[in-house]
Amino acid sequence: MLRLLKQAKGTVGFLTDEAVEQRILKGTLLVALVEEEIIGYLLYDLPADTVTIRQLVVTSKVRDTGAARAMVEELVSRYQTLRRDIRLTCRRDYEANEVWHRLGFSPRSERRGRGKTGKVLTLWSRSFGRPDLFSLARETDGRPIAALDTNLLIRGSDLDPEVVEHLLSDWVRAEVMFGFIDHSLVEINGKEEGEVRRRHIHYASGFEDLRYPSDIAETLRSAVLDALGPAASPHIDDILLATRAAAAGARWFVTEDIPFRVRCAVVLKNIADIDLISISEMVMAADLLVRGELYQGRHLQGTDIEVREVTTGDLDDIARIFLNQRAGETLKVWRKYLHSLATDVARTHLYLFCDNGDPVALGAVTLGDILDVPVCRVRRGREEPTMARQLLGWLRDQCLEMGASAIQITDEHSGQWIDSRCAAEGFLPDQRPTAVPMRGAITIAGVGAVLAAPPLGTRLNPKHAEALVQLTPSPAAAHSVESVFHPVIVTGAGLPTIRVPIILNYAIELFDHALSEGRLWGRERSVALRREHVYFRTPTVPSLLTAPARLLWQVTGDRRYGGGTLRAWSLLDETVIGDVDQLISRFSHLGVLDRIEILRMARAGRVMALRFSHTTVFPRPISLAEYRDVMAELEPGVGIASVGPQPVSEQVFVRLATVAT
Repeated sequence: MLRLLKQAKGTVGFLTDEAVEQRILKGTLLVALVEEEIIGYLLYDLPADTVTIRQLVVTSKVRDTGAARAMVEELVSRYQTLRRDIRLTCRRDYEANEVWHRLGFSPRSERRGRGKTGKVLTLWSRSFGRPDLFSLARETDGRPIAALDTNLLIRGSDLDPEVVEHLLSDWVRAEVMFGFIDHSLVEINGKEEGEVRRRHIHYASGFEDLRYPSDIAETLRSAVLDALGPAASPHIDDILLATRAAAAGARWFVTEDIPFRVRCAVVLKNIADIDLISISEMVMAADLLVRGELYQGRHLQGTDIEVREVTTGDLDDIARIFLNQRAGETLKVWRKYLHSLATDVARTHLYLFCDNGDPVALGAVTLGDILDVPVCRVRRGREEPTMARQLLGWLRDQCLEMGASAIQITDEHSGQWIDSRCAAEGFLPDQRPTAVPMRGAITIAGVGAVLAAPPLGTRLNPKHAEALVQLTPSPAAAHSVESVFHPVIVTGAGLPTIRVPIILNYAIELFDHALSEGRLWGRERSVALRREHVYFRTPTVPSLLTAPARLLWQVTGDRRYGGGTLRAWSLLDETVIGDVDQLISRFSHLGVLDRIEILRMARAGRVMALRFSHTTVFPRPISLAEYRDVMAELEPGVGIASVGPQPVSEQVFVRLATVAT
């Protein structure tokens, strides 16, 4: 080894025999052997929380045999759970600078050497991916991630206005976390202009350093290259950046490379689940985030979704469709897991959601006091965000139907849209997302007591129960609690209930497909499956129909087909009065009535829109006669208004909900 050291001292520097012996005693010297012959060595130190390579030498005759990589990987295996990273410095004019990035290192900074020549030294680093203060802060940051390609980092450093004033404007960065992939630093480091190069690296380092599991990133890269074949050749570096970004959890890869986007976007989306987008598209995506990632109920228009149990013949096809390759799953392991669930017939049931026979979502439910959901996935596509909410809402309904206390998602690879839609469907942000749908009337503090008692008290973080107990009752608080624990009815908090007449045909389309049974025409069943709706009506007293509130739906029309009954109640989330076309445009994502029909309800070109959600259809309709009997008992002399909305007292509403069950 000392002979190798002396041969290489011109490039790696001189060390005394005593210094080498000290590393041997400390155990910080690796050697590479071939048939007992030392063909290379790696000498390192362990300062602070890092590993520092002092010398790495391989004999010239074996430089292409992988000896250097083997020693670096051995170093990684020894310290990846104990240290933060591996570092080294190397003169920029040395040939070795062309090797370090192939061994997983990226250039982080540079400085002048202490020697007489003052040659530039590059600091190279390879992260172990261990959490630090910055990565821990990112875990609590709810913003989605966008990775920037190398060219945009360079343009930003050069103060290109399209990048710094549009893409990276304050309002965009408030909604999106921008980051870079380490290989961009390798590309920047290849430039010869010293000062410009240093400025570009310094600028790039100001963004989030996106860390990724190297094995998953390599699996994705290989799959993309195989899918593209020869077409991948001009885009090798960009594919490397995009697949590493996907492995790091980025939703977008922002690039102005049009040929790359045109040739590779579809393949990268299908395999790595990352979108290649331009600067303008990123700004538009941020605008959607500002307005909230809207529930696109209109995507269900024209669909006919059915749910059926999975049969054994479905499993292999299902495995291919719902494989989450981005999360590192392999088809072999995922298929085996599905088959094991399918054989657990006494406890676990697999359900497939199909649109005209085409699988769009997959769920599994394991029985127990608290239901487990070992599989919860939606198929990739434009409907993915919407179908995620459909699946989550259906799982909540299963919890109620089976009489379980709660339902908990245990699928570790459910995907980004399931993860991001859990809160909208009332899943508590716990170690595993957990929904606790409740029936009946109860106070806010009472809901907290249920969470604190067994069996939920032993499975949920106590902070949920504590927050409810400390919550001051108010209409807004009651609306929030009813949204999360739907279909619970919160009492004692002043949330108003308004009885609202709705025309039979509109009730059929919006929430009650049972009304169409036996009719001469069918209905668009998918509309009733939607999680949110909008109902247009003639403007009325704004103070009466003001959110937050409950809407008690009274269906009007022919009694032979269900008219003249109370059918359901919903949560009123928003009330807007405005121009017909403006409101149609604003609520188009939910799917709206025909413009001509809405105009019939308008007054002076203005109409009222009620955006509502969390609809509960009564198990049986309540006739107006039953309604009058309850009113006569609890509020004698008040009576029922024949037309228009009417307030309903909490006492009456709770009694009606009880009568309906």
